[in-house]
Amino acid sequence: MSQMCACFECACSGCAFPTHISPPTPKQIPTFLFLYFAGWIGHSGRKYLQATKEEAKPVEKEIIIDYPLALKCVRDGLGWPVDVIAELRTGKLLADDKEITISPR
Repeated sequence: MSQMCACFECACSGCAFPTHISPPTPKQIPTFLFLYFAGWIGHSGRKYLQATKEEAKPVEKEIIIDYPLALKCVRDGLGWPVDVIAELRTGKLLADDKEITISPR
């Protein structure tokens, strides 16, 4: 018993829950852009911290930003979805439970 919902423009079952995901609409573009840019900023920052970890004074690089390195990380971070999927498949994205410190309670 399928019907069309006028408010959502999607096929609904008799209980009024959508039975499939609707195609992207122009109203969803800001959401996708926000998620892309937030991921880009986060991934670029993560790459910068990983790159400065190997320096002689990594804490100093967090306080006084190395702009050429930061711009390189931002440029390389544009393709962050591909990088994240590749790192997830190789196991470099997630840390082992042994590497995670737990503060005493």
